This record gives sequence, structure tokens and C-alpha cells, in this order.
Amino acid sequence: MNALQHICAFGIHLDVAKIIYQYCEFAGVLRNKLGGHTNAVLSLAVFPNGDLCSASSDRTIKIWRDVKCIKKLIGHEHALVNLAMSSDANLYSLSFDGIIKVWRDVTCMQTLKSHGGWLYCLAFTSDDILYSGSSDGTIKKWKRGEYGGNWASVQHLQGHTNEVLHLVVLQNGDLCSGSYGGEIKIWRNDVCITTLVGHFVPITALVVLSNGNLCSGSYDKKIKIWQDEKCLFTFENEVVAYALVIMPNGDLCSGYSNGTIKVFRIESASVKCMHIFKEHNSTITALRILQDGCLCSGSRDGTIKIWE
Repeated sequence: MNALQHICAFGIHLDVAKIIYQYCEFAGVLRNKLGGHTNAVLSLAVFPNGDLCSASSDRTIKIWRDVKCIKKLIGHEHALVNLAMSSDANLYSLSFDGIIKVWRDVTCMQTLKSHGGWLYCLAFTSDDILYSGSSDGTIKKWKRGEYGGNWASVQHLQGHTNEVLHLVVLQNGDLCSGSYGGEIKIWRNDVCITTLVGHFVPITALVVLSNGNLCSGSYDKKIKIWQDEKCLFTFENEVVAYALVIMPNGDLCSGYSNGTIKVFRIESASVKCMHIFKEHNSTITALRILQDGCLCSGSRDGTIKIWE
């Protein structure tokens, strides 16, 4: 396939300006492969000390240091789907059955459950308010008691008519939620202030770009960049992007259902593919940046890979 065919296959559309198409392919360098999970790796997190944490549908959480598993957390009875970290470095794990566990070191400090359905996602605000998204279409707000006390549910955010699949906090503190129906809602002070319409099938990923714009992936095989209520431009892919992360230099990294990872540089007049990583055998389900700036990926093939 020549460069022009690559461009056509990728199919970039810009809604507000003419774009200069570029497609440069450079293979990423695999530094390490972490094995140990017996099923899909569905979420990754990084502790302040640099340790990597992985959650799997094998119902375990593993903590890694220098490519070695140093701790294994057991307590969930169903597949783990999401991890989040509070400002005090406590780990929050979410399993598909709606259970949230709060971990300090290897000890489970508290177990939370009060949604009416399955849970899919967690997000912390800068002031350590926790939000969780559920299959019942609601978002639950959690607050911790005084002096580091137990967490309690304080409010339900209602507005979605489908499952809430993804949550992310914008740079201004607003909460953003993506649903099974493709709607993206922006919440300010726990009130929905706008709905972004453009995807009409499930949202697969949300991330905030370094300039504050929102980026969304969907089962429609499109990645959209949003500014305020407007879609600035759309990437049309051959496969679904299930994970998004921002590289230290501001580049957008996307992980796909065919096991490929791509890094894109978005500029005012061009979009350029900077790197392609092709070592995974199945869907990329999680992406995270390590403290040294390296990219870390988790996959349904059960492996974790670290890239330079």
C-alpha cells in the first residue's frame, strides 16, 4: 500500500478548515512485555512512585515495579473493568458487578455499592470527588467523610437514557460522560449544561487533549475532536479505537480493535501519523503514560507492553 492509499484508508475529515494530509509510518520500539494475567487487561493506572497497576477480567489487580509483579490484590468476584487513583495515592478498583473497592497498599479499606446496575467507569475530580457511571444510565457522586472517613453516595446525576460507559474530567473541572447511545454530556456543578451529538453508537473512549479540547472514540470507527459544543474534525478509521491517551508532547495515541496502536500529531493545518505499534494480538483495551514518558498498553490478549 502506497502513501496515498494509506491516506485514503485512514480518511481524515476536517469540519472547519482544509487539512493537508500526511501519513508517516514509523514502527514503535517494544521495550518490555509483562505477562501474568490469565485474561484480558482492561485498565491501567500509575502510582505516584511510578509503580504500574493493572486490572484484568481474571478478577485480579497486579502491581508492577521494574517489569516484575510485586503485589497481587484479590477480593473482587467478577471481572475488573476500571481503575482510578485518588490524590492520596489510594487505588480504586471497579468490577463489572458494580463493586468499587478502596485499596491502601494491599488492604481493602472499604467496599462501595449502590447503583442499580453494572458499573463501567470511574473518574476523580481535582478535589477528590469520585464519580461512577452505570448501566442504569445514572452517574453517582461520592464524597469521603471528614478526616479521611468512609465514602458515601451523595447524589445521582440523571440525563442519559443509555448506559454510561466512560467518564473524564475536563481542564475546567466539568465532568464529561459518554453513553452506549453515542451521546456525550457535559456536567457543571452536577447539572448537564450541554449534549454533544455526532456519534450514534457506543462511545468507546474519552480523553482531554493538552489544549483542553475533548477527544472521543466510538464504535462507529470515528475519533472526534470537540471544542465547546462543536466538532472540529473527525478521523475515520478502518477499525474501532477502544483506548485513547495523550503523549507527554501532546500527541494523541489511540489503540484499536486489531491490536494496533497509532500516535498522531494534530496541528492547525495537518494531521500526521508519527508511530505505529503492532505487537499485540488482540484489542487494545487500555493505554497509560509511565513516569519516564514511555507508553504502556494493555490488551485482551492478557499482556501489558511498554514502548519507547
